[in-house]
This record gives sequence, structure tokens and C-alpha cells, in this order.
Amino acid sequence: MKFGIKLTNHPGGGFGLGSKMYWLQEFDLGVIILYNNENAFYSDYSPGKAIGKFLEEFLVKKGVAISFIFRSLIMAQVYGDEERAKLYYSKIGEEDWPPGKQADACIECGECKPKCPQKIEIIDQLKKAHKVLS
Repeated sequence: MKFGIKLTNHPGGGFGLGSKMYWLQEFDLGVIILYNNENAFYSDYSPGKAIGKFLEEFLVKKGVAISFIFRSLIMAQVYGDEERAKLYYSKIGEEDWPPGKQADACIECGECKPKCPQKIEIIDQLKKAHKVLS
């Protein structure tokens, strides 16, 4: 898990070459890093650090942590664990928790709406989540 999101990876290498593959299934995103030194993965300029930075930038640029907020809302409303859901919601943006912002940071630009395969009214649900989880 990285930022509360399942991260699948697979290393490879041999003969002085190396590779590292990562998949963020939740986002339909995969990255393959190839490098020409088996030990490079552990150096100061390593692919491992590069992928960590990439994932952080990818997730932070999303702004509002929509997926994590919705998971917290489900935890409260479907599973009845409101106390834990509120705790998780309060941790958004902190170290070792999903980067991004809470639901009240939504500027209602609508950029998320066409990207939602379930056609969820994301802006309305974010408002509801903030009321329930704050």
C-alpha cells in the first residue's frame, strides 16, 4: 500500500540490467522502469525514488482525494464505522496517508464529471461527504 492505495510491483533483472514494474489498478495505470545497473535501484538517483516521486505527484495533482473520500463515506454510511471514517478523512494530506485535499477544497469546476465511469454526481457527493465526515 502506498498512500492507502494498492500498489502492485514486480522486479526483474540480470546481467547488469534491471527493471521494476508498478501497477495502480485502481487508476488503470502502470509504469515500467528500466535501468542499466542492478544496484541502481538502491542509489541516491534510483528508479525506486523516481517512481515514488511520480506516484506522489500523480496523486497530489488530483487535488481533492475523491476516491479516498468516497471510501471513507462508504465506511461511515454502509458499514456504520463513522468514527474510523472521520479519522481517516481527517488524515488526508498527512504523511503516510493519501495526498490531496478534503472535500471542501472542491472548486466545482466539473473536470471530474466526464471522467467518472459510474456517472456519480461527484460534486454533490463531495459536499455530502464533507458534512458527514467533518
